[in-house]
Amino acid sequence: MKNKNVLKDDTSHFIHLKELYLEILIILTNVMIMEKKLDLTSLLKAYNSYINALEYVKMVESEDDSDNPFYTDEMVRAGLIQHFEYLYELSWITMKKFIKIDEGREDSLTRKGFFRHAGERGLIDDYYKWMEFHNARNSTSHMYDEEIAEKVYISAKEFDKYVKKFILVLEEKVKDL
Repeated sequence: MKNKNVLKDDTSHFIHLKELYLEILIILTNVMIMEKKLDLTSLLKAYNSYINALEYVKMVESEDDSDNPFYTDEMVRAGLIQHFEYLYELSWITMKKFIKIDEGREDSLTRKGFFRHAGERGLIDDYYKWMEFHNARNSTSHMYDEEIAEKVYISAKEFDKYVKKFILVLEEKVKDL
């Protein structure tokens, strides 16, 4: 009888150690996954390209337009919109990856719900503005219209401070994992 109790105690201790080991393994695996799968290099490159395009826009807009042909302004606007689209997509994908890795679950939310959740998690601070950027991005894929292009252009010029804040917050959160 005495041997059975000792064996029972050893077994429960072993099971507890095994559970602790599995928890530690899961934590270490998540950290390794975060480091491997949440490489911010592409996002940072896209951000730098976007900032360069935005600076060029500011320079062109501050110049006297009498020497600039129309197509130059049109090309500058189209270039900024393209950088905005690419950076927005990378931001959204990176945000989604971070939440998936950090929470360990797939996202089944609508974009609106997702941005709300990202706001609750502290990744973004203005859910409504990110929805505006989402709508601007979506409007570029449907058809070309001068009025729509102008609205997207205005949104693209405002995106810098929101995406910069997102990147800074994300860099800190990745460090803390």
